[in-house]
Amino acid sequence: MTWQEDPIDESTSGDSAPQRTILLIDENPVQVSARKLILERAGFHIATALDPHDALNHLLDPTTAARISLVITDHLMNSMIGSDFVRELRSAYPSLPVLVITGFAEALPEYDGLNIHFRLKPLFPDQLIETIHHLIDSRLNPSTDFPSH
Repeated sequence: MTWQEDPIDESTSGDSAPQRTILLIDENPVQVSARKLILERAGFHIATALDPHDALNHLLDPTTAARISLVITDHLMNSMIGSDFVRELRSAYPSLPVLVITGFAEALPEYDGLNIHFRLKPLFPDQLIETIHHLIDSRLNPSTDFPSH
C-alpha cells in the first residue's frame, strides 16, 4: 500500500479552523519523508502516496478528496509523469491547488493550461511553507494574487 494518512487529532483542533491536509506524491520515499516531517512541524496534516495511480484512486473517494487542501507532486516519476497525473486530477478537481516541485525547468510547458504552481528544486523548507500558505490562502481568498501556470 502506498497511501498513508494518520488520523486527524480532533482533540487538538477545538474551535479553531479544521486542520488542512496536504497530499504529497513522490515515488522517492526519502523525499516524501523529508517533506512530510517539515510540513508536520509547520502544523499541517499530511497524507502521502508513493504512486500517483494510488493517489488518483484515493481521490476518487469524495470523503478523502474533501479533506485535501493542496496536492504536492513531483514531475519525474516512473509510473506516471507529473503532467499526466495533473491532467487526470483536473478532470475531477479542476480547482484543487497543485504544487509541482521538480529539478527540470524544461518541464514547465507540459503544464500549460493545467492551473498549477511550479517550483524548482531546491525548494528550501521556509520557501516550501511560504508557498503552501500562499496557495491555501489564495484558495480561501480568491483575490490573493499568486502566479500559476
